[in-house]
Amino acid sequence: MVCRSLAQTDGAGAVNLHLHLRRQHSYLANAVVMRPFEDDPKAVWQTLWASITFALPE
Repeated sequence: MVCRSLAQTDGAGAVNLHLHLRRQHSYLANAVVMRPFEDDPKAVWQTLWASITFALPE
């Protein structure tokens, strides 16, 4: 089963994730920052991506 949820950072860049953690499950959290990109006239956005995976043991 896959569950998807969205969260957004506050003004300080922090976020609280409300997870329903279960044993023997793995989790993946993705983050992306999109901001205007002014150094290249052909580019509109600069995107920065990060991911983390974790699991709970039995």
